[in-house]
Amino acid sequence: MAAEPTYVIIGASLAGAKAAETLREEGFGGGVILIGAEQERPYERPPLSKGLLLGKDEKSSIYVHEPDWYGQHQVDLRLGETVTGIDRAARQVTLAGGGTVGYDKLLITTGSVPRPLRVPGADLDGVLYLRTVGDSERLTAALKAGGQVVIAGSGWIGLETAAAAREYGCEVTVVEPDPAPLYRSIGPELGEVFAGLHRSHGVTFRFGEGVSELRGDGGSVRLAVTTAGTELPADLVIVGIGAVPAAGLGAAAGLAGLLSAASFAGLAAGSTAARLGRARTKSAPSTKPSVTQDGICDGLRWTGSDGLSSSISRLPGLSRARAPPPPPRPSRCGRA
Repeated sequence: MAAEPTYVIIGASLAGAKAAETLREEGFGGGVILIGAEQERPYERPPLSKGLLLGKDEKSSIYVHEPDWYGQHQVDLRLGETVTGIDRAARQVTLAGGGTVGYDKLLITTGSVPRPLRVPGADLDGVLYLRTVGDSERLTAALKAGGQVVIAGSGWIGLETAAAAREYGCEVTVVEPDPAPLYRSIGPELGEVFAGLHRSHGVTFRFGEGVSELRGDGGSVRLAVTTAGTELPADLVIVGIGAVPAAGLGAAAGLAGLLSAASFAGLAAGSTAARLGRARTKSAPSTKPSVTQDGICDGLRWTGSDGLSSSISRLPGLSRARAPPPPPRPSRCGRA
C-alpha cells in the first residue's frame, strides 16, 4: 500500500491552522507540517485592532487552538522558521536557516502584508503598522504614552486604531486621499456615517490629502506633512493604507498569476488564493494588486478564512464532502 502523502503548509495563519484541522477531521492520515515565521502559534487577527489593542481581551483568547492541540493531532508545528524558497522539481521548501522540508502536497497560506508607506522619513521610529501580535503590543504601549497621533488611511485599520487612540486619550488626525472613510469599501454615504461617529468622539479628518513626508528629531517621528502642505505634529504615525498579498514565494517558484496549479501539486489559500483547479486572479480598484478571496471561500469570511474548511476538504487526497460552514462572524469597527 502506498504511503499517504505529506502536506506542508507554509504560513501558520488562521487559514493554515484551519487547513491542518480540516485535514485531520477528514481522516487524512499522512504527515502535516505547518511552518510559520512568527514565534506565535496560529491566531485570529481581528482582535489585534480591537479588544487586544485596548487591553480588554486576554492574549490567550486569540489563538486558533490550544497549545497541545497540534501534538494531539500529529501536526508538526514549526514556529520561527521562514521559508525562503520552493523547489518544485525536488518537491521541497528551503528554510532561512538552510534546512529543507520535503512535501508531496503544498499549501501556501502566507496571507498578506501591510502596504508600506513610501515617503521620506517612513523609516523613523514611531511609524507603526498593525498586522501581527507583536505589532499590536507595540502599538498598545505607544498609545498608552499618549500624545498626538497621525493615521495614514481611513480603512478599517485606520478607523479602529483611531478609536483605540482616542480611548487612550490621544489627539488623533486621520489623513485620507479619498473624500470619506471606507470610501472604496462601502461608498461615500455610509463612509460619512462612520466619519460622523468618529468626529463625535474627537477624531479629526483631513480628506483629499495624503501623507507626503515624515520629519523627525533624534531618529523619531515628530511631524507629518500632507500633500496639501499641512504640517501635523506627530508623536506617533500609524500606517493603514491597505495590504498586499504575500505572494513572493509563489512568484519566485514560477507561479506568478497562478494562484493554484495542478501541475504544481500545490494550492494557495486565503488572501492570495483561488479555487483549486482554477488558474485565476482578480483585482479590484480598492484592492489592487490584491486578489479576491471569493474563489477559495465562496464569498464567505471569518472574516474570511474559516470558510476554507469546506474547500480544503476538496484538496488532493481528500474526497469526502462537507456541509457548508456556519455563517461567518462579522467584523466590527471599533468605536472611539
